[in-house]
Amino acid sequence: HAPAPRPPARPSRGRRYAMPKRLLARDDTVSLGVELNTNTASVNNVGKLLTVLKSSGSDVRATKNAIIALERWFSERLCLGDLRDSDATMDDAERTYTEWFDKHYKVFIKRLCVLVGGDGDRGDGKEKKDASNTNTQTDAKTRVLAFAAVMECARSEVPGRFNNELFGTVLGAAVTGGNFGEELLGALTKRYLVKTDVRYHCYAAVKRLAESSDLRVSTSGKETAATGSGGDLARNLYDVLSRTPAEFGDYKKKKPTRETKETSGTKAKPAADDADGEDFEAMLGMMKGTEQTFPDGEDGEDADADPFGGAWCKEQAVGERAASDTAALRASLQTGSRKKARQATAAVKADEARSLSNEVNDKWADGKKHRARFQETWLALLRKPFPNDVYRKVLLTCHKQIMP
Repeated sequence: HAPAPRPPARPSRGRRYAMPKRLLARDDTVSLGVELNTNTASVNNVGKLLTVLKSSGSDVRATKNAIIALERWFSERLCLGDLRDSDATMDDAERTYTEWFDKHYKVFIKRLCVLVGGDGDRGDGKEKKDASNTNTQTDAKTRVLAFAAVMECARSEVPGRFNNELFGTVLGAAVTGGNFGEELLGALTKRYLVKTDVRYHCYAAVKRLAESSDLRVSTSGKETAATGSGGDLARNLYDVLSRTPAEFGDYKKKKPTRETKETSGTKAKPAADDADGEDFEAMLGMMKGTEQTFPDGEDGEDADADPFGGAWCKEQAVGERAASDTAALRASLQTGSRKKARQATAAVKADEARSLSNEVNDKWADGKKHRARFQETWLALLRKPFPNDVYRKVLLTCHKQIMP
């Protein structure tokens, strides 16, 4: 008789074998996002959704769902003051949560910036890799969505104030990445550079990048492997600066409307933070709201208003709007004496922070400082060597764009 087959060798006790983890699918990210934004006990979903951003090349739609869900959650928590309200009077549990939130928020911003930069060539022929092994293979729409999420966080940290350092970081990731295309440039131009505060800080960011980056090209004007990245960066910086509207009017603070007066201030009664259950309608409405268009103007402003006179940081962030919509939905579902509209807690805290911010005279609100930044940025960029095609663009448009 043939000998019986020997059983497979068992692994040694000192070695551990981990089972491969299944990547989250599109439906999984939607469910995790709904639970995260409608149930306060589902905060562990943050780590799972961040894992989706780390392996973004597997499922584009799952990556977009994760960005939308995390953007809404972090924006609302920032409006609530989870970062700005930290002080020495917190107990151990609150301090632990604040540290956990700060850590995951930094990871979220870092992975968004990696997605915005996309995959690219560093100029030395080697593939660009991120230190956290994040997959940078993303499409144009995903990069635009990631950029929009960072911009929402930049105005959510302190409502009424704009985090210019965060904006400079994501803009630097965009222009130094290998896929800075017309989609991202168009979104930057149409949605953000029309805002007074973003324009002012865009000048500073471009000036800093021009002074600190190597924009060298060969003496013959032809780009080589060592100078190709510098030429691309020079083109990207020129495209951003040339698309920035040359508007130098002072920012005029808008008077609150009747609706704002009724819903703002300390007299507003916040809604209770009992987010038990799953309000799928609210979550789906939030997802649709991130891509909605306004027929009368950007962000719901009147068409007759100055298209370049608004401020990004003075408008409501996505987390604040979503929290208000959720509170209104819950109020509409109540019956009898409980049916009473209450303002969301995030909206109350954001209004309080925005009122304090309005008492400060921001530098970006001064038109003279805008003009000075405009001149300094163009001079800093023009001092750098350009590829020949950028030189031609500068000579053809300098009398209209650079010397208005």
